[in-house]
Amino acid sequence: MLALLVCESYGQGSSTSQDALPCDLLKLDSLVGTVSLSLGSDTVVRKAMPCLLSLWQQHKNLGSGQFYVSNAFLAVMQENPTVFFSVMANEGRIFSEWLDELQDLSFAWSFPPPCGKEAKRQRLISLLQHHPIQDSTASALKNRIISKLSTIRCRQIN
Repeated sequence: MLALLVCESYGQGSSTSQDALPCDLLKLDSLVGTVSLSLGSDTVVRKAMPCLLSLWQQHKNLGSGQFYVSNAFLAVMQENPTVFFSVMANEGRIFSEWLDELQDLSFAWSFPPPCGKEAKRQRLISLLQHHPIQDSTASALKNRIISKLSTIRCRQIN
């Protein structure tokens, strides 16, 4: 039922257009919350990823929207790395774009030191290092993000 709710709520398969909410940036917190509440259910994550990929495409040149989508990618990756990397394996260009901008999008800090995102970065590295991924393409993406996260340093911005 939860997977159906996500599917219908984000316009990915509702029987009527009146029931479907658009997949937009204003609904991103609800989408990520649903993934979290489902404890990263494979079905729910597979339904959420097309919305996130679409939002990335829509906001990649608009600035502020990318911050939210990047953080949503991290949240979904943390909930279910296997499905996240499986989906991203078919989205190489988007994955590379996101990875290239990850430090500035999700690890920039506008408050006084110390950076509150450092602990998150370390948790993600540990989680991914201890999470086996069978598919070789998805595993290669996992290794790329571990490498990137290992080199990222939280950057303070004004």
